[in-house]
Amino acid sequence: MQKRVNDLDRVELIARRMANFTREEAACSLSRTTSYGNDANRWAISGLRIMTGRQSKDPGIDRMLERLREISQFNPVQSQ
Repeated sequence: MQKRVNDLDRVELIARRMANFTREEAACSLSRTTSYGNDANRWAISGLRIMTGRQSKDPGIDRMLERLREISQFNPVQSQ
């Protein structure tokens, strides 16, 4: 997922949000990004990046990341 994403805060946001996926969400994402051919897989990966990490240079990234960091600080089980 971090391929072609140069903003490390955005990469962290994507990782934190994906770590909270349910088993069903993870299975659906995996199938959508690996099972429908090169073009469809590439589009699915791009869409997943946007859904989990917003657009590049979006000012909301910092706010969302700060909120997720605070949550994981108070609930260390989720941060693993």
